[in-house]
Amino acid sequence: MTPSELSTRRKRAIAVFVGLAVVGVLLNTFAPERSSAKSLGQAFMIAWLPGVAWFVVWFAKKRAPVLTQPPGFSSETALSAHLTAIANLGADAEAALREAHPKALNVVLLLGTEGFTARIWPVDGDRATPNTVRVQILRPELVLSRLPPGASARVLLGSSVSGELRILALAEA
Repeated sequence: MTPSELSTRRKRAIAVFVGLAVVGVLLNTFAPERSSAKSLGQAFMIAWLPGVAWFVVWFAKKRAPVLTQPPGFSSETALSAHLTAIANLGADAEAALREAHPKALNVVLLLGTEGFTARIWPVDGDRATPNTVRVQILRPELVLSRLPPGASARVLLGSSVSGELRILALAEA
């Protein structure tokens, strides 16, 4: 069923409900007191409620803001490290990082009350410090000045804090 057919059917249904409500008003107005015609008219007057409910829902949908997907890394974007850090991650984040290898794990870095989209991946071939990771930040111009070497940031994976990163060095440009 096409959207225009659905819209036409809705309009017809609303017209029927409003028509029943008008008949109900007429019956309720002109029927004698305590008669079945007056009771039937009162029942028909309730018929306008689905039409009003449909209109309220339609208006609310029209007024509701359109939620867009927050910006993120595209799958075509090459990995390019902005930082090197020591990761002290929880078991769930460690497992997710191993599953993501050789690709990067998308996380949110929390600095105080602000969050920044980033992705992390382990430094290849570094067996002496297995918790060393490289970090790429989606908007580095907003974050790099706030993450000097020695600074730390919490790592948000999904909806829970999964560890902490301590910045070792900024990547050479």
